[in-house]
Order: sequence, then C-alpha cells, then structure tokens
Amino acid sequence: MTQDNESNIEDCIPHRKPMIMVDGLHTATDSMAVSTFAIVPGNVLLSHGYLSEAGLIENIAQTAAAHAGYWYRKNGKEIPSGFIAAVKNLRIASLPALGTSIQTTIHAINQILGMTIVDGIVEQNREILCSCELKIFIKTYD
Repeated sequence: MTQDNESNIEDCIPHRKPMIMVDGLHTATDSMAVSTFAIVPGNVLLSHGYLSEAGLIENIAQTAAAHAGYWYRKNGKEIPSGFIAAVKNLRIASLPALGTSIQTTIHAINQILGMTIVDGIVEQNREILCSCELKIFIKTYD
C-alpha cells in the first residue's frame, strides 16, 4: 500500500498540469488501486460547473497510470507512458460538481502484449457516478 499526495503524484504518472486528474494514490496492490481527486476551479475538463464525461474517463485512466507508475518506480524502472485504446461498457450516472471530491478504484483484469485491461469505478459519498472497462496501451522502456 502507498500513501501518495498531490505533491508527489507526478512521480507516479507521466501527466503534467493542467492534465492531472488524480490527487493521490491511496491504495495499491498487485491488481488494484484507489485514488482520490478534488474537482477544483480551473480544471481543463470542467463543463458548466461539473467534471465532464471525458474527465471521469481520464480520471480512471490516470488511476491506472498511477497504479502502474507506483509499481514501476518501486522496482527501479522508468514510468511508462500510455494511452486509452478503447472504452467499453461506459455507464455514467451523474457528474461530480465543482468543489467536491471523487474516489476511483481500478482492478487490472488482464495484461497482454503491452495492453492492460482495467475495470474502473468512480464514486462520490459511496454512490457510483461512473464505471467502465478501459483497454490501455502501455509503452515501456525495457
């Protein structure tokens, strides 16, 4: 398990401001991770006072990136870059408002040939806001 915060989340992900959509990685095991994110003014993926659908998807992807980055860093390897290759079974119940926080959980279901498949759930006050499966291509530097 790890306790990261906003000051060092950049040590775990390849993203930089203004595209950071994760404040902290709070739990990391071999197959899952939990992150938090505060929706603050100036976020580039805000729309009419709410984090947009794209922001929710990016938050799930960055939680997966933080999970991978944590393990690469822990093993003395360079943090890989990656991109979303596919989004499947996207369900959005509601969008988080400006001034609130979300918690995101990812479960890595499969990894093959540089592709990682994760299930992601975004929650707020124990209510599921968004869920989906992401296929993420990871470019390693081995």
